[in-house]
Amino acid sequence: MRIPVAIIIIAVGGALLLVLPTVLHDPPLSSVPHPAWLRLRNSIDVFETDMGHYPKTLSELWTSDGSLNWKGPYVRSKTDLVDSWSTEIRYECTQETYKLTSAGPDRTFDTGDDIKY
Repeated sequence: MRIPVAIIIIAVGGALLLVLPTVLHDPPLSSVPHPAWLRLRNSIDVFETDMGHYPKTLSELWTSDGSLNWKGPYVRSKTDLVDSWSTEIRYECTQETYKLTSAGPDRTFDTGDDIKY
């Protein structure tokens, strides 16, 4: 028994309609925490536990300011302080919280592809 070509085309087209949106559309990067971001957040939180405050800059995770409470380095290398596009991660903190921002693939801050954690 032969299946008409039109039915095959309809079946393949329907399958593509179901699969292509998933394949072609990546979830927004900001909704999928990358393990490196999770490690960096953990490093900041451990620093805060040891020192009693968040670091003023991310470089404090790598280099001691001379405090006796500093038990770092809190990151494995300075490369942990840059994003996937080799751009320095923007770090903003207050006494209660902090924000991390990647400039994203265009390597320019304050554009639509910035990634915030």
